[in-house]
Amino acid sequence: MRKQTDYAFRQIEYSSINPEQSSPVWSAWVRDNYLSQGWELLSATVTRAEANSVFVALVFVKYEDVPDEVRAAKK
Repeated sequence: MRKQTDYAFRQIEYSSINPEQSSPVWSAWVRDNYLSQGWELLSATVTRAEANSVFVALVFVKYEDVPDEVRAAKK
């Protein structure tokens, strides 16, 4: 069994004209700052779209395993 230990919400802007807000840059940022540190991506939702940009809301969660002994003691 797992329990949630942390939660993070981030909104990022993908831009078709700004190379610093490109898909490869954001993918590396997500991987380096969240996925490689044990976070899981719970959801990704487009929140707004404009002429050259798309804003995406990302929800990350972090879980930890609950040992069987702790679960049994709570019953």
